[in-house]
Amino acid sequence: MSYLLCFPPQLIWNMKTNIFTDEESLHRDPQIGDHLERVIDRITKSISGTSLDFYKREFDFFNKVTAISGTIK
Repeated sequence: MSYLLCFPPQLIWNMKTNIFTDEESLHRDPQIGDHLERVIDRITKSISGTSLDFYKREFDFFNKVTAISGTIK
């Protein structure tokens, strides 16, 4: 798998983890949260083809794992 195929999802995942200041994602970071949301939106709108398929599969998986973690917690 090429580096460019992996990079956008990893970057998005990192930004999503920094939008909020708490683990429960209840408190948006007032300084950077909105900026990160806009960057994520721009990146996801520019992904296509194989990269888009990979992104969708990866985030579907992580969303399911995160939901399970939240239920257990």
